[in-house]
Amino acid sequence: PELMVTAVQSFADARVVEQLPRLHSLVVGCGLGRDPEVLEAVSHTIAAATQLVVERPEVVVGCSNMLLTPNAAEFARLLAAVGVPDTGSRAEKLTALCTRLG
Repeated sequence: PELMVTAVQSFADARVVEQLPRLHSLVVGCGLGRDPEVLEAVSHTIAAATQLVVERPEVVVGCSNMLLTPNAAEFARLLAAVGVPDTGSRAEKLTALCTRLG
């Protein structure tokens, strides 16, 4: 199927954790609510994914259906991780990063 949606009552639900390695993407939307447990779990998931790309950029090399949205600090770490100098305009750095990631 093109899209699979799973309702989860608790993000701590083991079903979510078990499914993460099988996913090609995970979309987290504004329907999360305000439950502190959910917000904490989502925060950890996003932080882990961001750190994974910075520490192992090869996991995203050549991925044509990918959208990275790093903040300024994450962008600088990603540039360093793939050997792109942090000099020049943002557009130049972005072009160089995209070239390196394929």
